[in-house]
Amino acid sequence: MNVCVVASQVQCRSVVKAPSPTPPPPPSMASTAWRVRKRDTLPARLPSHPYKTEICLFFLEGSCIQHIKKCFGAHYRLPYSWEVLKGHQWTLLESSEKIEEDYCNPKKTYSTVAVEAVWFDTMTSGRQKVRRLSSASSVLQPTSILTTEWLWYWEDENENWTEYYIPNNSSKELEQKFQNNPQEVMEFTAGSQTYTLSLQDMIQTNKSYNTKRTVRRRPRFLSSAVVQDIRTRAGFTGGGAGAGAGDGASGGGGATGGDGRRSPPRDMIQTNERHGIWRVVRRRPRSSADVQDIRGVFHELRFNKH
Repeated sequence: MNVCVVASQVQCRSVVKAPSPTPPPPPSMASTAWRVRKRDTLPARLPSHPYKTEICLFFLEGSCIQHIKKCFGAHYRLPYSWEVLKGHQWTLLESSEKIEEDYCNPKKTYSTVAVEAVWFDTMTSGRQKVRRLSSASSVLQPTSILTTEWLWYWEDENENWTEYYIPNNSSKELEQKFQNNPQEVMEFTAGSQTYTLSLQDMIQTNKSYNTKRTVRRRPRFLSSAVVQDIRTRAGFTGGGAGAGAGDGASGGGGATGGDGRRSPPRDMIQTNERHGIWRVVRRRPRSSADVQDIRGVFHELRFNKH
């Protein structure tokens, strides 16, 4: 009898179930809070140009007629740009120009002008990734004006940084070798000593004493004011410095259509020169004298102002 009572109690208990949670409403009847949670799980905006690592020289000169999304380079008003990855979107740092100035100093390994320090060795700011976009190296585009001039330095025993200036081993020669083969280990002589320089590891080694020195590759700094002066004296119009800083900036130098494209100015033609993408060049290319004159202006601005 007792067994039956116990069995009956067990059976009754098994029938009793805890109340099930209220199922979420279907999407068509979802509450505002549900929609907010759903939106937070998806990227608000995908990176516009995550694969672009170079700033368009044609845009800097105000002559790029490519649609922003189809141009091989990013559109910025300066030949450099510092960006931080926020979620899924690369965002221009407000202190980009000051960060660039610090980066151009070989002594510095970080910049503290932003909310959090930007570390150059790891390219991070706090836990966020940082990237630097740049115009093409000056050794790759020798006739262009707003390219990036890279300088090479080595550190001595007193922690002083000295630029390479030895004939056949200057910053220009080192940059050319770096562009040709970034993994090269080259050998050179200075005085009575012979050295090896690993372009990949950025280490200089004395072959006789095995003394190792740290090497750094940093760009020459160009402020926004100097960039504007260069563009003005070189006769560049539209786009570039007069436009916004981001990818949404539009360049000048031609009429703009409803789809954002600009027809080429009269002194421009199109040519398939690189990457299989249509580009713009002047119908009457600059003479060598013109190029030298503009480069003279560039150096005058650079040394007088900085």
